[in-house]
Amino acid sequence: MTIQFVRQSYTFRDCRGHLGKVAFWLYYDVAVAGSIASAESQAASMASTLGSLTNAALYRAAGVYNQQNDPELYGAASDYANAETKLRIRYRGTDGTSHSAELPAPLVSNFLADKQTAKGSAIAPVIALLTATPVTSAAFVTPTGVAITESVGGTLIRRKFQRKLTKYQKSANLDEPEM
Repeated sequence: MTIQFVRQSYTFRDCRGHLGKVAFWLYYDVAVAGSIASAESQAASMASTLGSLTNAALYRAAGVYNQQNDPELYGAASDYANAETKLRIRYRGTDGTSHSAELPAPLVSNFLADKQTAKGSAIAPVIALLTATPVTSAAFVTPTGVAITESVGGTLIRRKFQRKLTKYQKSANLDEPEM
């Protein structure tokens, strides 16, 4: 058995052109036929699942599943439209450790009436992918390589940008890129 651990990341661009990234870990066994293809399929499913939970547009996926989209593709201007606002999805591994993933520019419909607590039904597809039984020796795991067992819930968080500006970011009036 030759087990490989791969960090799979997804980069999203919000309506202003700011980027936000979310990452998970996958493992696969190169000695098992179809394991790499299964890992790629699971990572692609995660990309579409995350895309359905955010106002941002998928800009890039890197890892076992790679995708590069148009750099001028922007997310929707809506509530929680910028990448500073994130949906933190928390989950637990079989060893009892807690981990989280932060999805930028989440949809308001992902939250309960308080607009702070994630609906279980909104994050259920992500948790289903994370906790799925390994298919042909490929599955999502924690960064330490242990299986993921359960969801701990989700909340809204805000983090200030700590990135450099690029030419793809829009000006304050949102109608033209800054050049």
